[in-house]
Amino acid sequence: MDSDTFGGVFHRVGSKAPSIVNSSSSDMSTAEPEPPVERALTLKSILSALITVVIIMCTAAFAVDELRVGNMIGNHLPVAIYTMLFLLVALWNPFLGRFVPPLRFNQKETAVYFILVLVGCWCATSGLYRYFNRTVIAPVYLERANPTWTELDLVDQIPKKLFPLEGQLEAPAPSDATAAIPASGENVYSGFVQGLNIQSEGMFGAFGEMSSVLVAWSGPMQYWGALFAALFLCILSLSLLFHRQWSRHEQLAYPLAQIASQLVQRDSESRFTKLLRSRLFWAAFIFVFSYHSIRYLHLWFPLEVPDLPTKWDMPWKNIFPILKESGFDDIRFGSLIFACVGVAYFTSTQISFSVGFGPIFVALLGAQFYTSSGKPLSREDLNIGQLGAYVAYGLMLLWAGRVYYGRSMAGAVGLLKTEEKDRDGVWAARSFLIFFIATIWILTLMEFDWLVATIFTLSFLLVFTIMSRVVCETGIPFMQSFPGGGIFKAFSNLFGPAFFGAKPILMFNWLNVALAADPRECLMPYVSTAFRVSDDFKLKMRRMAIWMGVFILVGLAVGFLARSYSHYKFGAQNDGYAWGHAAKASIQNSVPYIQFLEQTGQRVSTDAASGFGKLAHLDFNGTSFSYFSVGLGLTLLIFFLRFRFTAFPFHPALLIVAGTYANRNLWTSFLIGWAIKLLVVKFGGGRIYQDLKPLFIGLILAELVVAGLAILVGFIYYGITGLNPIGFSIFPG
Repeated sequence: MDSDTFGGVFHRVGSKAPSIVNSSSSDMSTAEPEPPVERALTLKSILSALITVVIIMCTAAFAVDELRVGNMIGNHLPVAIYTMLFLLVALWNPFLGRFVPPLRFNQKETAVYFILVLVGCWCATSGLYRYFNRTVIAPVYLERANPTWTELDLVDQIPKKLFPLEGQLEAPAPSDATAAIPASGENVYSGFVQGLNIQSEGMFGAFGEMSSVLVAWSGPMQYWGALFAALFLCILSLSLLFHRQWSRHEQLAYPLAQIASQLVQRDSESRFTKLLRSRLFWAAFIFVFSYHSIRYLHLWFPLEVPDLPTKWDMPWKNIFPILKESGFDDIRFGSLIFACVGVAYFTSTQISFSVGFGPIFVALLGAQFYTSSGKPLSREDLNIGQLGAYVAYGLMLLWAGRVYYGRSMAGAVGLLKTEEKDRDGVWAARSFLIFFIATIWILTLMEFDWLVATIFTLSFLLVFTIMSRVVCETGIPFMQSFPGGGIFKAFSNLFGPAFFGAKPILMFNWLNVALAADPRECLMPYVSTAFRVSDDFKLKMRRMAIWMGVFILVGLAVGFLARSYSHYKFGAQNDGYAWGHAAKASIQNSVPYIQFLEQTGQRVSTDAASGFGKLAHLDFNGTSFSYFSVGLGLTLLIFFLRFRFTAFPFHPALLIVAGTYANRNLWTSFLIGWAIKLLVVKFGGGRIYQDLKPLFIGLILAELVVAGLAILVGFIYYGITGLNPIGFSIFPG
């Protein structure tokens, strides 16, 4: 059985998915001239994308930290980017662009613009930069309020070179300080948490005042910046390596990419794209836009404008008390998110049903566990089971593409002559190996043990890969994975704390929270969507990968400066979860494991072990291994049953998304989309299903556009009045 055949286990679509919008047949009897060749990577497309990335990265933090008008990015269906794309194709190209024809974007330029902005802005708000700066500051600043950290000598175990001012909280201001706010320990640390006394109103004046404080970050950012570059370029390379297998061999749906591609596609002689000429699209768009506009107006005028419901809370735990006792009663929460209803329409019924079934599955699992054991199923136990599901999922992905991946890796190291069709894969595999080794090397410079650094990197890539795969298959826009250092706890419980040792445990947890405390903005799904759009418009993959890498690095640099400005201007403690929970957890999570090593007298010996010497301290926890095995076994079983029985209703994504905060908020919308698609296919057939696709794209885009325009209104209101506007969002915060 080759990789192409086995791909059917993951997604049964048969042949290439038909276009969402049916194009009219052409008159074959009339010879038509060939359309002009469209250029893609032009100065216009690249420069406009660069300007947009800088604007979004500079304003996204302000929108969240100060205005609180909603996330401009926030998930894998980012509001700001899809709104900008809609305005470009619906207003600029057909209307305003006609007055200045050289500034009008062709299809490929529009696609390039979308791709580069998408990958450049991935880290803007809820993902990396919501947590990174806070996590770096937290150990030094919070140690005084946590005496256990001092007793266990935790903060001193972290290399000082990774902190501003080498972690000197009491450092005096330099004697030759010239900036308005000198880089003392008080300003660098307390100023970060509480905000600095900045007199300038404008951003440039504020940057001038805090310039010395920001320069204090230059030392540690040499290490962090190198780690960012190596790790995220490694992820970019891995995405390109997976792309051919996922897109062509297994033919995944890529719902989020379909939305963008169909919005951009147009006939060369038409002012409007194919999608925008559909009445069904505009009917759905106007309905949802009006619905949410009324909700938005209600927030401003609560007495004059009625509210329209989108959420509900069912008292299931009062009817079934065991749900409360078991600790998993997410089925009581429900919401109507039109974008998720629309996305579910484009996925297979097994996938949309599995995503919708998640909270029901966890409620049943929790109730059964409580009935049999008399105690609730803990979040840590669920995380260990999900780690098993992630490992099983990853193994099946590698097995499905073993021929292609093996050929690419062999070509990358010179063991196989490269064929033309494999050159992108070989180039991606070679880049991946280089950046993977570079990531581990940089982690060793940050005083990570090389074996633990390898486990950390592989776990990071595993989580991002499975998240990307699920997004490409399901289109789920909001997804979480091991929030708050969950994967660190899973590994520590599974292998035993003695395997790692005190300092590696501390470093593993700290870096995990800093880089992926809540990967709802996860780079790899953005990159995978971007590669699929590149495919749709026949762009050169390697060239696009290089430009995507450039924009990833630009976004990281601009995002760090913008987020640092926001923290020092408004204070980092205004985000209760990111500062009060996640940043503290970056150290606190390690305390029970290090206390165990202290109490059992293993701390010194386990810290002294390095490399393969750590294997002697491997101590599998029987209970944790059982949970891990259950997650792994269930996932493999679902894969087998899907392969054996075409009518099997579940998809392994169920075990990946179940039990998360994101799934609690989206499950009802996916079930609604699943039911609609089921009825349409059953009573209308394939033709009606295809004809109705513009309707559901209208549902998706209207919700994104109204949320994007609400953010724009918030900025305008603040600019005119100086007052904070009313916040409005579609997806949960």
